[in-house]
Amino acid sequence: MATNNALNRSLPFGFTSSGLAVSSTGIATNASQPAFGYYLATSTGNNLTGDGTVVGLTIDTMLFDVGSNVNSSTSTFTAPVTGIYHFIISAYFANLGASHTAYDLLINTTLHDYAVGSGNPFVISQQTFYLVQGSVLAKMNAGNTAIFQAAVFNGAKAVGFEGSFGGNAIYGYLVA
Repeated sequence: MATNNALNRSLPFGFTSSGLAVSSTGIATNASQPAFGYYLATSTGNNLTGDGTVVGLTIDTMLFDVGSNVNSSTSTFTAPVTGIYHFIISAYFANLGASHTAYDLLINTTLHDYAVGSGNPFVISQQTFYLVQGSVLAKMNAGNTAIFQAAVFNGAKAVGFEGSFGGNAIYGYLVA
C-alpha cells in the first residue's frame, strides 16, 4: 500500500469504488464526475440575433455528457450535486454587418448571471464571422441550472451561428 501524505492514511493501489479509481502511480480518476462537451456541427442560418435578442447558444452534437445533465435543445445544464463548476462557452457569429457593434456572451445560473464576454464583433471580424469565448467558475446547488446564451446588438436581426468543431460549443465540469 502507498501512503497518502496529505491525508496521512494508506490507500490501496488499484482502489475502485463507484467510478473512483486510484492507479498504482497514485493518479485518481472518477468516471462518474459530472462533465460535458457539446458543439454545433451545422450552421443555424441567420436571423437569430443582431437586434439585441438573447438566444440560447445552438448546439447539436454531443462529445460527452457524464451523467446526462445537459438539455441540448435549450443549452441548459442541471447540476446533479452541489459544488463549484467550471463552464466554458464559445460562439462563432455569422453574417455580421457594420452596424453590429456589440455582443454579449452569457452564462446565467440559478444563483448568478455571468457576462463572460463583450465587445465589438464587427470591427475585429473577418469576412463577417467572429469567434468569441469565455469561462467562469460558478457555485451551483444540486438542481440549479446554467444556461448558455449570446446576443449581438445595434443592427438588424441577421446574425446566426456558424457550425464547425470548436466554434459554437459549451463545456463544463465539477471542480470541487
